[in-house]
Amino acid sequence: MLEISRVFPGAPNAEAELCFLLHRGQLLVVYSSQGNIVLLKAPTLAVHRVIAFFEAYPGFTELEARIGALVTDSDVGLIVAAVGTQIAFWVPGVGDKWKVHSTLSVPLPVRSLDHQAGRLLVATDEKLSIWEQREDSGIIVWNNVWETGIESAPVIVRLSETGAAIAYAYKDARAVHLIDTRRATLQTLRHPRSITSLTWRRPTAGNRSSLTLFTVTSDSTVRIWQPVLDAPHDLRLWGTIDADSFFEDERAVQVRWLERSVRPEEGGALYEDIFFAVDGRGRISLTTVQNIEQRPPTLLSVNQSQPLPDVHTITPDNTTAVIPIPSPSDTLVMFLSQQSLESLTVTLSSYLDDIKDASDPLPPSITEPFGFQHSETIRGLHLRSDGRAFLTQADSEIILWEATTGTPRNVSKWKISCELAAIVEDDVLVYTGKTLALLTKDGSQRSVQALKTPILRFMNSTMYLLALTDTHCLELDRHSLEILAEVPLPAGPVSIRVPIFGHNREILDVTAEGDLSFWRYADSEWRQIGGLATGIQGVSMAACSVDRRSALVKRDGKGYHLSIWNSRLSQFSSGLEFECTFSEEILSLRWTFGTSDGLAVCFKTHSVIMWPERMTYFDDAPSWASWLHIYVDEFSPLALTGASFLGDGSLVVTAGNQVISFNPKLKDPPLSESSNLLELIINGIGPLPDWHPQVVLQCLLWNKVDRVKQVIERLAKVMLEEGATDASVHSALMHLSDEPYDDEYQENQQTSAMREQRHSTLFETETEGIDDDDPWKFSRPLITKLLKILDIRPIPMLTVKEEEHLEALIETTLEIDEQRRALDANGIRYLISIRSFYILNRKSKESPSAIQDLPPVIEARSRIRYRDMVWAYHSETQGLLLQTCTQACNDKMAWSDARALGVFLWVTSTDVLKNQMEIVARNEYMAGGERDPERCSLYYFALGKRRLVHGLWMQAAWHPEQTVMLQFLSNDFDIPRWKTAALKNAYALLGKKRWQYAAAFFLLGGALQDAVNVCVKQLNDIQLAIAIARIYEQSDNGSVLRDLLLKTIIPIAFEQDNRWLGSWAFWMLHKRDMAVRIVMTPLSDLAKTLDVPIEIFGRPNYDDPSLAMLFAQLKAKTLQAAKGTSEIAPQTEFNFVLQIARVFCRMGCHILALDLVRSWSFDRPTAVVTQSAVDDGFEMRPTAVSSARRSSFFNLAGRRRSSVLIDVDVKSLPQTRAPSPKLPTVAENSAIAVEAIQPRHTGIGSLMKSAKQDMKVPEFDMNAFF
Repeated sequence: MLEISRVFPGAPNAEAELCFLLHRGQLLVVYSSQGNIVLLKAPTLAVHRVIAFFEAYPGFTELEARIGALVTDSDVGLIVAAVGTQIAFWVPGVGDKWKVHSTLSVPLPVRSLDHQAGRLLVATDEKLSIWEQREDSGIIVWNNVWETGIESAPVIVRLSETGAAIAYAYKDARAVHLIDTRRATLQTLRHPRSITSLTWRRPTAGNRSSLTLFTVTSDSTVRIWQPVLDAPHDLRLWGTIDADSFFEDERAVQVRWLERSVRPEEGGALYEDIFFAVDGRGRISLTTVQNIEQRPPTLLSVNQSQPLPDVHTITPDNTTAVIPIPSPSDTLVMFLSQQSLESLTVTLSSYLDDIKDASDPLPPSITEPFGFQHSETIRGLHLRSDGRAFLTQADSEIILWEATTGTPRNVSKWKISCELAAIVEDDVLVYTGKTLALLTKDGSQRSVQALKTPILRFMNSTMYLLALTDTHCLELDRHSLEILAEVPLPAGPVSIRVPIFGHNREILDVTAEGDLSFWRYADSEWRQIGGLATGIQGVSMAACSVDRRSALVKRDGKGYHLSIWNSRLSQFSSGLEFECTFSEEILSLRWTFGTSDGLAVCFKTHSVIMWPERMTYFDDAPSWASWLHIYVDEFSPLALTGASFLGDGSLVVTAGNQVISFNPKLKDPPLSESSNLLELIINGIGPLPDWHPQVVLQCLLWNKVDRVKQVIERLAKVMLEEGATDASVHSALMHLSDEPYDDEYQENQQTSAMREQRHSTLFETETEGIDDDDPWKFSRPLITKLLKILDIRPIPMLTVKEEEHLEALIETTLEIDEQRRALDANGIRYLISIRSFYILNRKSKESPSAIQDLPPVIEARSRIRYRDMVWAYHSETQGLLLQTCTQACNDKMAWSDARALGVFLWVTSTDVLKNQMEIVARNEYMAGGERDPERCSLYYFALGKRRLVHGLWMQAAWHPEQTVMLQFLSNDFDIPRWKTAALKNAYALLGKKRWQYAAAFFLLGGALQDAVNVCVKQLNDIQLAIAIARIYEQSDNGSVLRDLLLKTIIPIAFEQDNRWLGSWAFWMLHKRDMAVRIVMTPLSDLAKTLDVPIEIFGRPNYDDPSLAMLFAQLKAKTLQAAKGTSEIAPQTEFNFVLQIARVFCRMGCHILALDLVRSWSFDRPTAVVTQSAVDDGFEMRPTAVSSARRSSFFNLAGRRRSSVLIDVDVKSLPQTRAPSPKLPTVAENSAIAVEAIQPRHTGIGSLMKSAKQDMKVPEFDMNAFF
């Protein structure tokens, strides 16, 4: 959540006076603004709460409700407001909130209100009435207990504190009318001047019935009225304070009674009343009057006035309020001007001669004024191009704000009604519908220009102004507003045209079909600089950022659909980055300044700040996050009308007639190193440090183990340093990635080609010259110490989930280093995946729901991704992987575990599959302690072990179906009769929705296809369908399995755009060329070559960097795969690599992106020489054309080579096995690299024909990437 820097409330209504209220020890200034009641904390004038009149009367809108009368009562904590004939009452609620107490309707519009002693005085145009409340069956009811007719509506009405006397005066009248409600008498107090103020003096505790009235006339003369002894109910004039007595050199223009103070006196207490006066220069003077409490008050004593310091902070208007502030030590008073809400707080004891202390007077406390305020609902929020100034526009007023010092400051206000407004340097350009006007800060109009063509939008420029009409762009002179040129706009049907944010001469055009066009104005013409087809029809709102990210809003039947598009297109990126649908109406879209690309989406109830989120390898969450939700309902119920970022990253929100400023500082930052909003946005998409688990993970996946080991060694040095503090660790970690890596790494790069490549290890590197006694060398003792210190002192820049993931990756790296001779690269990738799978799932279960203002927690998954299963499928160390999976399941692998780990998809050996299925069946039978044969029947029937199931049923005496099942399973199901019986039972079980048991009976009846259909359609478990098909047919070439792959798995892969699942399915079908092509080829084009019609295709998604690894590994693994590679155009491969590099950058792995574009190379056609047959195919030894490339930044170990086989997998045997038979000697550079990012030294296109072609391969252009 952002911190509020300041709230600028609306302007006070002229009809209602300022009031004050003592609420839970806090003095509040209360005034009405439009249809709202604003509560300010004294003396700071910070907004405490805004109460809307429509909370009491929901039928009123903000426009219809304008409060005309307002009163407060501190004794009972009551706020009363009136709009027309409706009166509403509020009392304190929970916390700082206020709740509706009751409502009251009167016959005539209310003009004035007062509330004393539980009685409400209501003044209308014809009557004065008093109302009292009573409770009837829990409902507050107001009763009219007294009323009287009057000539017209009084401008001032005051009810005495006892509620027995009423004083009122008409507009410009020279008389005050007094009514005794108990005796029904009327008294008139004549004055020589018109009445400006009436105040009943609060009686003392021992003299509650005493009435004292202070009146002030237009000449600033104060008169004191009190009763005499023989007429206690009639008031007489007892004293006068002339306006000349306050100041020596000038008359007072305004005088008010302040309060009554008490000071000790010999023989009792002495009461004195304090009056203040304001002269024409805004100076304030205080005067005290003593003995008003005496009966009769014949000894009134007026003391000499005490002027306050000459500080001009109070506007000398006739509506200034004086508010005493409760203080335990001093008498504090705040002088508040209603016209501008200026205030001055003073300590009375410092200025009154007869009660001041011996010390020097304390200086007054000056509160920064609100300045210009809106009296109408704000309709528009317009920013200057640099974000350091903005306009707030209402129906008939405009306020100019400057935002150069953090908190905005309003500098000018104009009463003008206009259609468009924009800031031009320090002036304001407005269009009224017919004319253009340039408004200056001093409130004047510098120039006016009449126009014939309506203007739709303004655009700022450094040399001239641009105004867009429906068909043309007008160049206007900055000073005279004369039209310098009239240039036609780009032709075409455009539904929305908006300026590109941050560019003064660029616009975005959106057509009705959703086509985006970017245009730049230069040399008096419009030139198109980009375009994008979104396919979104009916766009109603659009906004474009500095780097041309476009946010589009469309209203549909589900709500308001928001989509964000990147203009940087390629054939592997549609440009769509994010989309979602909101049920609430979107009011505005505003981008941040600069290249951080934060988006503020404004709704009526709140505003959401969104920005690009760093992609992760395991998270399927959207690539944009809505981390910050800005609510103002904690102090205001008004609907938001707009939200926009300023140049410094702060946020301005408008609600009703209020302006709310949020500074970019975060209250509770989601990342400890980011306390500023712009920093958080930049850090969220910037490069990650080398020790971050995301970078470590990708390095391990791309087989850069040596680099990871170096990173871990450096991390250990920082974390294990003696005397390290949190601050020093934080600083060292932030600069850890800046340090160059050791020189030995560069030597390895230069000499690796000359070193002998050893086939016995994947990860072994040169260790000569390394000190085995080095305490910081990567080893188990070092890792043990590092993991221990990470538990004690977590890395502050990581979340708990990331910390756990990093520790798991460190352990995995150690295991890889210790088992370097056992696991191949694909096995390592699978091992990393399952470790991450269990860690992230465990953390997801601990935190099932996400905090609203933080990134969403990854949801728990039921299985690993098909991507991870494909790595295991292509691994040559499946035995170790299966052993690891078994250990992960605590040696009790049930079907849910096998499905989660994809075991029956990636195990290639049929015998291993059968053995593992038997283990799963046994564990399913033993699960839960019931030993239910029904749970394992499907698996045993797939294995063909009917007799075993029969034996299990014999032990299930507790099962109600034991007798029937024993009798049924005793039959011979090789006989057609009993096969038919089994099928009938299967259909009966389908009717009872016992899906798995029905599939088991289909297998018992020999209907494998039906069992597979049940697994796919009813159980929604394609892995189970594949498993029973592979085991039942005891082959990967069975007809049912092939039919399942071709008609079910591949369509699912196409529908979900799951290229991993599709590649696996094609490889299983021995369509190796298709398994390679599906990585890059559009699925719609690939579907045309299939025998099965596919009509549904998922949205293309190439945001997985491992796709490049898969392509590099499969592209030349067999002759068929090489054929598929040759059908991919070099430009397509070039764009694909750039797309993967961009994905790496979105993941924060910028160093891997750079390594990818530096190390990737393209094959050129080669001549192929046929050699001797190998097994069932012919081995092809191509003679490669050398392809120069830069060495990989992370390539510490040498590359492994392999041969190309025709439809036969090239298996690099595990390091523990005997070497393969010696092959005919060929040149070393004739082999084709198999590993993830090896260069392609050979390629076969369209078999022998392509060998004669000389294809041109594009060189990398770094500008295309950056």
